[in-house]
Amino acid sequence: MFKKHACYLSICLLVAPLVATAEALPVQPLPVSTPAPVDLAPVQQALAQLPSVCPDLAAQLDAPALARLQALYQQHGDAPLWSDETRRQALQAQLLMLADDGLDPTHYSLAEPHATPNVLCSDIGSSQHYLQALQDLHFGRLQQSRFEPLWHSQPPARDPDTDVLALAAVGLQDMAQAFDQARPSADLYRSLRNVYSSMRQQPLPHWDPVGSGPLLRPGMEDPRVPELARAFTAAATCPQNARATASNTAPNWSAR
Repeated sequence: MFKKHACYLSICLLVAPLVATAEALPVQPLPVSTPAPVDLAPVQQALAQLPSVCPDLAAQLDAPALARLQALYQQHGDAPLWSDETRRQALQAQLLMLADDGLDPTHYSLAEPHATPNVLCSDIGSSQHYLQALQDLHFGRLQQSRFEPLWHSQPPARDPDTDVLALAAVGLQDMAQAFDQARPSADLYRSLRNVYSSMRQQPLPHWDPVGSGPLLRPGMEDPRVPELARAFTAAATCPQNARATASNTAPNWSAR
């Protein structure tokens, strides 16, 4: 029994320095890309080696986004899509109009064609913003499944990527038509968008400064509440029930 334990102890003593050395050595990261087959088109080679060819762009993409880009270029002959300045300007115009849909156009800003040494990186980046804009406009910027997961007895009949790629194909022929098809078709949405677009173009009303203080929350009593109520009433943006509340509340606050 003593010899058996002594043998185990000897093995542990011999292995311990190796374990300590292994923990101290830096961990080599896995290769981020593999060499692309030489028979691939240049744009597909760039996509296959995106972390090394376009590292800034690769950091912004996940696997599904990369797959969409590969499919988009494959469907259109693996040729650059944004060398035509007319098409590029049409895309830029539609991206700016996303502000009327409540989306921030700066999330889809296009880089100048020669802003990067590799022209393909610029083209791929424009395609990524193009696909992302169509997806956000058609399905929403937030993934519902992450915040309100729903159980479906059957998988969805349509693949979202298929829909986005179909819209993208339309846009390469008629950019305005593609973005119009991507927007929700409900009359309520279209009406709300028109009103928001009109109001967004109007100058902001003058607001008298309101005193600083802690963040106002529902039910709080604060001297700034009647100030805000009067400002809303003056701007004619306060709902009727809020106006009534303001007219009843302000004298009480002013008396304090």
